[in-house]
Amino acid sequence: MHQTHLSSPPWRLISQVIFLGFLTVALSLLVDPALALLFLALVIILYLFFKFPAHGLYLLIFFYPLLGFRLLIPRVPESWYQYFPDGLNVAYVDVLALGLLIGFLARLFYLWLKGETWIGLRRFPLWPFFLAFFAVSALSVVNSETPLLSWKYLARPLFFFFACFVFLPWNIIDSRKVFYTAVKVFWATGILAALAALAYFVVSGAGLIRLVPAVVFGVYPWGENWNLLAEIMVAVWPAGIILYYVSKSKYRAIYFIGALLMIFTALGTFARTAWVALLAQAALWFFLEYRARAKKLLPYILIAAVLLLPMLGYMYFLSAGPIVESSTTARLALSSIAWYLFTLHPLLGAGAGTFIDNLGGIKYFTVDFGEPLDAHGWPQKLIAEEGILGLIAFVALLAAILWKILRQYLIPERALEEKIIFFFFLTAAGSIVYQFFNTQYYSSKLWVPLGLALVASRMGRK
Repeated sequence: MHQTHLSSPPWRLISQVIFLGFLTVALSLLVDPALALLFLALVIILYLFFKFPAHGLYLLIFFYPLLGFRLLIPRVPESWYQYFPDGLNVAYVDVLALGLLIGFLARLFYLWLKGETWIGLRRFPLWPFFLAFFAVSALSVVNSETPLLSWKYLARPLFFFFACFVFLPWNIIDSRKVFYTAVKVFWATGILAALAALAYFVVSGAGLIRLVPAVVFGVYPWGENWNLLAEIMVAVWPAGIILYYVSKSKYRAIYFIGALLMIFTALGTFARTAWVALLAQAALWFFLEYRARAKKLLPYILIAAVLLLPMLGYMYFLSAGPIVESSTTARLALSSIAWYLFTLHPLLGAGAGTFIDNLGGIKYFTVDFGEPLDAHGWPQKLIAEEGILGLIAFVALLAAILWKILRQYLIPERALEEKIIFFFFLTAAGSIVYQFFNTQYYSSKLWVPLGLALVASRMGRK
């Protein structure tokens, strides 16, 4: 797909700016000037996304792991209260994604009216699988005790994650140049998180026993928990290997070093899920690339295992501590509650987005563990909220994504394309494994890596 560039003569751009200026002045006279300025800012941002969608996508990718940067509006209009009783609290990456979606859809419609592009189902990768999952989620609302909450949940995050983090990369990335720039931004945001965590560890001195996300002026951009740092590293490190292979710069080794740094950071969090996800990636790498040389590589594998033994021992020590032991107990409790909710509605679950509400009604959990948490892992989330049909539909969607990538990798005699697709396959597989135990299964933390991996499968075509 060729992305048509919109060109405007200078006089037209000037007239548009003058029109916006007059509109802002008019609104300032009618309503609050601050609202008028906010309106002007929103119009300008949407216009920039309309004109330069690729740059908007680069911003989205850079901010994808920064879920701690949030827009907070404690009080909302009364008509919104039933949907946002606690005010509006949304990550800036989601605000960016929504703006980019509106701007790109406006651009697409404009070009379609001019006859310069097309609109069809091919713009929605794997749409039958997502549609099946979304339909089951919608049907689950019949069992929800809070249907308004469930309908809101269907819009965001369920429809939102596919529209913003899969549809947008698939349609905006239309050339190798845009793709490689997107991969560089993806790598850069991972490196920034790793370097910030290492710097924070050094500055904090002996107060830390593992690598954790950095604090920036009292804000936790990457989250407060070490798991939230490790899941970024698991997703992003393969991008460093890709850039090492495709770059022609004499400094390309920096990409490889960056990949090693991110692997070290993931291990240094001593998050059990990170080690499981990295082990899964390593097993896939070995099986798909090196199984024919298993005997030759066995000594190196044993050496690596021996070198990791001290870290494994330290992780076992941390796991026996009260914090991790409490976390393990909470996870087990969440799993048992998810199973209980599943037994009540085994086919369609208790309704999309209802897990936290239902958990809040279970007194023993709130007494023992405090505020209700979301399900730790997409399997327990799905059986509780969408039942066995939802679990099957979601697994089918994930399997279709992995197979679409793997199928392109298996096409022979394409050395460079094979490496690009393969390492993004590791990104996708590692991210899915990580969210098997974590809570970011509907957020940018999972779906931006999967969206880029899907684009990588298409970039590999001749």
